[in-house]
Parts: sequence; structure tokens; C-alpha cells
Amino acid sequence: MTGVHHVGLFQVVVQHPGEPPRIVDIPRTPWIVGRASSSGLSLTGPGVFDRHLIVRSDPVEGWFVEVGDGALARVEGRPFQRHRLRNGDVIDVGNQLLRFVLSPVRRKSLVTWSVVFWTLLGGIIAIQAVILFRLTAT
Repeated sequence: MTGVHHVGLFQVVVQHPGEPPRIVDIPRTPWIVGRASSSGLSLTGPGVFDRHLIVRSDPVEGWFVEVGDGALARVEGRPFQRHRLRNGDVIDVGNQLLRFVLSPVRRKSLVTWSVVFWTLLGGIIAIQAVILFRLTAT
């Protein structure tokens, strides 16, 4: 299918002091937050390490975030090394706040299926009308 865009389960709203918030999709895991240019989300503020956070998903455990070696991050003011992600979690990374939210649901268009359904229904009614007309005409 053309025009289909895969969207991950979570998005990150990046809030940096003095700047408007920006929204970043997490398309796949593992997803890295840090200074490194290869990061999914590159942050340059003070206190940000090259691989500051690693977002992972697991079929059994769900989505979770781990703190990279030597880095410090807080969720709801408490430091952590590994945290299971929930909708609305706010994680402090350096002087920036990362709010993890569920991605919006993208609804598929049902126009094609609607046209097919009504065409088939109309065809069935027309065939029944022809059969009924032939039966009553004899």
C-alpha cells in the first residue's frame, strides 16, 4: 500500500527552557536519546551524555527506558536505571524534560470498502428484482 506511514506506540514531547515543545515519534526500538549524531533524539544541553537513554520494547515486559553508562535521569524526581514506560511519564535529562505520550491513532479511510459494499448490495437487490419480475411475468 502506498502512503502508509508506520507510527510507533510512543511519542516524546521535548520541553527545553525558552523553546516551544517539539514532538518526536519513536518509530522502532532500541531508540537512543543523547548527544551522539546517530541518536534517534539528539539533545545538546548540559549534562547530556552520548547515549543518555535507551528506549526498548519487549513482548513480555512492554516498553521501558534504561539510563546509559554514567548518565543520570529522573522520573517524577526519582533517579532510576531502568523504568517501565507509562503514558505521561516525564523524564529529566540534563535541563530538558521528555514527556512520553501514546501516539495518536491513525484511522484508515473506509471509502473503498463502503463503495464495494453498497455496489454489491445494489447488485443483489437488482438481481432479486429481475428474478421476481420474471417469476411474476409468466
